[in-house]
Amino acid sequence: MKTYIVKKIGETSNGLKVETILRHEHGQPIYGCLCTSCGARGVPVRHDKWEVAKCISSLHGRDNYKPVSLREIRAEEAAEQQKQKDAEDAKLREAEASLTSTHRKLADLAKKEIAAGRPDPEFVVPQSVSKLKMSLEKARSFVEASCKQFMDETPEAHKYFPDQKNWDCISSYVWNCGVQIATVEVWKQAFERLVFLGLISEVKKPAPVPVEQPEPTEPTVDDGLTDGWDDNGLPCKFTPRQVFLMSSEQYRSAFRLCERSDGTDFSPKVRRSLYQ
Repeated sequence: MKTYIVKKIGETSNGLKVETILRHEHGQPIYGCLCTSCGARGVPVRHDKWEVAKCISSLHGRDNYKPVSLREIRAEEAAEQQKQKDAEDAKLREAEASLTSTHRKLADLAKKEIAAGRPDPEFVVPQSVSKLKMSLEKARSFVEASCKQFMDETPEAHKYFPDQKNWDCISSYVWNCGVQIATVEVWKQAFERLVFLGLISEVKKPAPVPVEQPEPTEPTVDDGLTDGWDDNGLPCKFTPRQVFLMSSEQYRSAFRLCERSDGTDFSPKVRRSLYQ
């Protein structure tokens, strides 16, 4: 009778781990195994099939063959599209960052050239300017007229050119770029370039002085009383009824109708004999 060396508990082969010996058949042990992949227990394996044994559970590998719904397929497609879009956006942002960096370097180079009194490497002299030829006096009149026309056609320029420094900057810029007779096109091109480089700035208007508002006062209430003087010459107030009941003599005395500011009486003096 053939004998077999029994496998030890815990020994593993092809994802199966020996947990116990179920029985013996024809002198061969039948092992009860645990599948380390799907967790199935009690998988029977004969000793002579140990090296090629596999899990026979119906649950084995079910995650790999799970049925997929239409909603899940669409969700996977949407996720894949979003992934591609994110990758394209990342490339676009990288290209924009590189382009911005290049523009900054060119702007810094142009600023250095302009500050040193050299021509702007990005400025292109219009062909119409290179063909202009006139006397010095006519050139001065032409430049003044073109400058005035530039200001009339460019309302934005009025924010910059009350300042003499901005005028000196744009005049030097045009001259250093090789333009001796500036046209309206040249003024506009120079203005836009200097604004872009930040070499001229807007003239800030002074802030308006705040006007102090008077403090609100309580409205005076008319109590219906009239200021006057009593019989002792002291200030007092009279009610409308008291005024109504006064005689003419009391009224004249209470309100001093015939008395100057210095206290003298200037009422008319009439003799009785005139009425006789």
